[in-house]
Amino acid sequence: MEQLIEVLEQTMASYGQLPGIIRAEHDAAIRADLGAITASGEQKQAVVAHIQKLEQRRAGVMHRLAGMLGLPPDQMRLSVLTERVETGQQERLQQLQNELQPLIEDVAKANRECRGVIDHCLRLVKSNLGFFQHWSGTTDVYGQSGNMCNSGLQVGRLVVQG
Repeated sequence: MEQLIEVLEQTMASYGQLPGIIRAEHDAAIRADLGAITASGEQKQAVVAHIQKLEQRRAGVMHRLAGMLGLPPDQMRLSVLTERVETGQQERLQQLQNELQPLIEDVAKANRECRGVIDHCLRLVKSNLGFFQHWSGTTDVYGQSGNMCNSGLQVGRLVVQG
């Protein structure tokens, strides 16, 4: 049980790092600071990788606890476990469960908001690139033979003599 509490506390600490990283990423996206966006993304990836390792560890601990309690592993939840443990551990598990769920929801919300800002910035960049590509593209003109030719940076003119 102590291993589970330890893993949950480490998970909370890791999730607690994410809002600051996501805010930094959000601010960097607004400033269009690619270096800061990249650095924030790398930090976030490292924290998420650590959370994934903790989740694997938590799943292993829960599986062992399920065996000890005679419960199917797929039915093991913190709420189920809380009902079957000693009072001191029960209170700590409830507290962790109550703190962890809102934290995860806050991180998910902040991440969605940041993703929205980054998507908006990407759409702006694509739009601007399209604008500049349109105006910087080469112009097709009719050559003396009547065939279309690409004039590169030259501008062709059609003169009609009457």
